[in-house]
Amino acid sequence: MSGPAPLGVYTPVAKENEKFAVSGTQVVRYGAGDKWVAREVTTTGYCNNAFFGTDPAVGTPKVCQILVPGGGLPVPLPASAPTPTPVVVPQPAPAPPPTPAPVVIGPTWMDNLVITRGGVYRGAWQSTDPFKPAVKLMTKEEVTLIGQTRSKGAHVQSGMDHTKLIAPDLFGLGLNPDVAGRNFGGFIDLQNFDMADLGNIEHDHTAGVYLRKWLGLATQAVTIRIRLYKGLNVEGRMSDGKGGYQQNFYRLQHLQFNDVKNVPRVLVEWLDLLDEEGKSYVEDKVNISSSSGTDDSPMEFRFIRGNGAHHGWDPGFDSPKYSGGVVIVDGMLGQNIWIHHCAAANSDNYSFANAGGHRNITIEDNRAAALGRWRDGRLSSVKGDASFYNRDYRRHDLYPGLPAYDVPSIRLRRNYSARSKPTPNNPAARWDYSLEAGLGTYSENTSYQPNNAAVPDSEVQKVLSWWEAQRYSAGVTIGHLGR
Repeated sequence: MSGPAPLGVYTPVAKENEKFAVSGTQVVRYGAGDKWVAREVTTTGYCNNAFFGTDPAVGTPKVCQILVPGGGLPVPLPASAPTPTPVVVPQPAPAPPPTPAPVVIGPTWMDNLVITRGGVYRGAWQSTDPFKPAVKLMTKEEVTLIGQTRSKGAHVQSGMDHTKLIAPDLFGLGLNPDVAGRNFGGFIDLQNFDMADLGNIEHDHTAGVYLRKWLGLATQAVTIRIRLYKGLNVEGRMSDGKGGYQQNFYRLQHLQFNDVKNVPRVLVEWLDLLDEEGKSYVEDKVNISSSSGTDDSPMEFRFIRGNGAHHGWDPGFDSPKYSGGVVIVDGMLGQNIWIHHCAAANSDNYSFANAGGHRNITIEDNRAAALGRWRDGRLSSVKGDASFYNRDYRRHDLYPGLPAYDVPSIRLRRNYSARSKPTPNNPAARWDYSLEAGLGTYSENTSYQPNNAAVPDSEVQKVLSWWEAQRYSAGVTIGHLGR
């Protein structure tokens, strides 16, 4: 509940309609000039009328500011001792002044941290420069990051080969770069790296997690482990330089593996990835491109929930076809990959796909449902695909030496699909499976019946609830500090 803003010194935290992050619980005021309201905010908040419950300065651009501890507030005087008096009847001592309320100390934001030696780093890091990361890793030693970031550019980025990152508790908030044609920066961007151990992480409006070229040793205890990961609204839309967006986008994912080859013990589990209509633009939730595990230790992707995957503006816009997917094996030489017990809901494009993996690819026990329209009833115009597909998209014309498909080891089985693909002339159109003959083995895949009927929203909710039941049964809480 908002009330009058207390007197004191304040420091800016956000502009109107931006999301902001604070440490613990703090007093934040909202308004402009001499017109303010304030409320206590825990962890994150929104700088808008809805969050504060009122418009304190109608027609005026507003901001949010955090109350600075001890920032010029009057200090209560100590209680004075009673004055001695010869009067026989003692007079009561004056009441002591009230104890001042405790002040919560907020984060001290550090600009553009460059780490040159290993260790554990706790804090809050930011970048107001879209061309510089909030944290840059410039050491081959193991680095642990705990805290939060906010950035107009990248958040955490490797600046040299053989970096080793542990992030057991990290939250990132992306800021509009305010440079025309530039997209939001990545949350975690590791290239030519040795180790990534990411857990209990969360990001909002960033370019997600990007991993390219693993250089570590197979004997490492941890190679790549990503779990308890909450992602909201990956932002592929490009800035218009004025706080808004162009109708143009860069292909981004919540999680991208690119040319990460022959890595044992890769585990990706318990990801909860949400993209809201009109608030983000995502190519794929998880893209596994030209990457591979080993014969005795395939890359494992399990218990991933992808809810919503859209292009970022009016669904009537004829968007590019490669947007709005959930989990895909992509690229030229994908092999030794296992995707199972994942859920996909209301993606505008495919749900689960193999578009380039040629050997030991298993996609099994997953569920997907989609309405084929946005919540306001408008048809999604994205050139969407089937819920599950298996096709040869490798460029044999450009790469004639590609190995042949090992058909028996490419398996799609025990999956469930309920995907509507409505058109103006056929509102009951469906597209559940597109499994190319002679390119894999397919068994026990089922779909919502009857197969010529539009999928109701209840089927989408069943898929979401199925994943939620798995999470509850495992006792798992996902996201930064368990939020």
